[in-house]
Amino acid sequence: MGLARSAIVLCLLAICALTAHAEMINTFTLDAAGWQISGPPAYDFGVAVDAVGTDPNGQKYAVIEIDKNFRDGPDPQTGVIPPIVLNFTQMGDGSAMRLFIDDESVANLTGVSWRGFDWVLMQNGVATFNQDLTNVGGLNGFSVAPFSQHQWIVSPGMDNQTLAASGGVVPAGSTFQPGAGPGNLVIDIQPAGPWPMSFSLKELPIPGVSVPEPASLAMMLAGAVALWRRRK
Repeated sequence: MGLARSAIVLCLLAICALTAHAEMINTFTLDAAGWQISGPPAYDFGVAVDAVGTDPNGQKYAVIEIDKNFRDGPDPQTGVIPPIVLNFTQMGDGSAMRLFIDDESVANLTGVSWRGFDWVLMQNGVATFNQDLTNVGGLNGFSVAPFSQHQWIVSPGMDNQTLAASGGVVPAGSTFQPGAGPGNLVIDIQPAGPWPMSFSLKELPIPGVSVPEPASLAMMLAGAVALWRRRK
């Protein structure tokens, strides 16, 4: 009887563990675009297809929007905010070979301000950022406001590309909306890649310096004044 109960308990624990693990991954199937995107749970990640079409060269494209919620604050030891990684997997031969990320809604629920934001394309030899069509900050380009600066970075030997935005602040509790306006973040997929092709897009906020609350700041100032008087 004891062994039977133990077996039942172990089975229930295994089922709960599998269920919890399944809830940690959310998958959106973009049938019209021919891609599947997996990422964090549904309450932290969403994606929608705005349009699918064919350009004058006969290349299929898709325009998508992405919503993300960053909830975890910086790691106490490294100071790094955990990134959100979106994994793209091809569903068939008719998938779009150019993806336009029209705009994003990125909620800063991390408790700290951000002084920068990185898009890292982990491409597996399959995908690349189209810098010319993205045209960051241009008249019709991909907006990274409130950031005023950007840099394209290629990591030698790592098969990674990074768009790094800086020169601004996204306050804690606010929403960052890259791409708001006419521009897009453009990703080109190489048609000669192995099927099913896959690549990942990692998005990573760069934390800024935490500003003390007024009460904490007042205590710090009072302590500094007391120390100054003692030294005098």
